[in-house]
Amino acid sequence: MLYTHKINSLNSGDVYLVNAHCDVKEKDQEKKESYQATWLDLVMETRPEQQTTLFENDYSRKETYNQKQVAHFLVQRNPSQQIKMGTRGGMLKEYQLPYKNALRVPIFTPSKAASPKDLYRTPSPSEYKSIMEFETIAKGVCSDKQEIFEITKDLPKVSQPIRVNFRASSLISPTRTLGTPGYCFSLEPAPLSGVG
Repeated sequence: MLYTHKINSLNSGDVYLVNAHCDVKEKDQEKKESYQATWLDLVMETRPEQQTTLFENDYSRKETYNQKQVAHFLVQRNPSQQIKMGTRGGMLKEYQLPYKNALRVPIFTPSKAASPKDLYRTPSPSEYKSIMEFETIAKGVCSDKQEIFEITKDLPKVSQPIRVNFRASSLISPTRTLGTPGYCFSLEPAPLSGVG
């Protein structure tokens, strides 16, 4: 078995990116079989953390010191559909990705080889039924399909809302202008009428 790593790096300003690819090759000369897999194994991104810059300036010695703290983000993939994510020095959280067949029908090998005579025989009723069920499943047809009316007949009736002539401007009081009775420009209380 041959197991190799290829590392690519990219540096753009403050961000540093490292990609590690894995290659696995295996050959069995006796069985005349071989296996090869290549995947992006590890992605590490180093970038400065926001608002964590240390800056010191010593005017007497004419020295300055500037340091930015950085964070290392890790993403590790696996051919078994597992992915690990996190920061360096911290815990990596592991996720199991859903497995999806690339083919709609799984590839299989027959348990015994069939003779040409068996290839043209008519199937038995149980075989015919299983063939028909497989074809309906492959076409995506649901065997227990119901009409929409059958599904919604037990739901309660939905009453439509009554439309009211409603305007949002009726919620806002009209603006008052100078000279309008009741408008007070000063901060002093208005005199009460009839009190002397």
